[in-house]
Amino acid sequence: MRRTAPGHALSAQLRTSIRNTATHTERGAAGASPIPVDTPGGHPVIRFLDPGGTRYGIPTWPWGMAPSGLYTRSQLREIGFRPVSPGDPVGQLMWRSHRGDAGGIRTALLYPIIQTVQRATATPRQMAALDRAHAARKTCPDCRENVGYTIPAHLGICLDCASLYAKRVA
Repeated sequence: MRRTAPGHALSAQLRTSIRNTATHTERGAAGASPIPVDTPGGHPVIRFLDPGGTRYGIPTWPWGMAPSGLYTRSQLREIGFRPVSPGDPVGQLMWRSHRGDAGGIRTALLYPIIQTVQRATATPRQMAALDRAHAARKTCPDCRENVGYTIPAHLGICLDCASLYAKRVA
């Protein structure tokens, strides 16, 4: 049997409770056993579970445990919808992140499908303007060629021109 230091791992009973609750919550089953919120150890699933909104000011669920009928903006975009008012979420997902710029915790706002509208499609003129803008980002200002990639902002010129300039300076 594997031994762990106290406070560094969840008990087998709590792990089973979390696993069962996640399964029931994802399926939308009524009567899912609640996860004890004030369990020591600070497990992310427990720390981020706040369906009443008392701790974070808005109902919060750990990643992958949102109730059915609530969608993130990315999920809405995939099915062709957008929130009516982006400032009125009804909940949020919260999870630990290993990205350097996120400060360790990330969130995604949740919106009910009934508070969404169909996304507007771009007109042909808008698409043409986007194509011109993308082409401008790929055109080097020195050699005036479309190099096939976005010009790096820190250089301001294509990589070929940058290497020629570096050789002339050196």
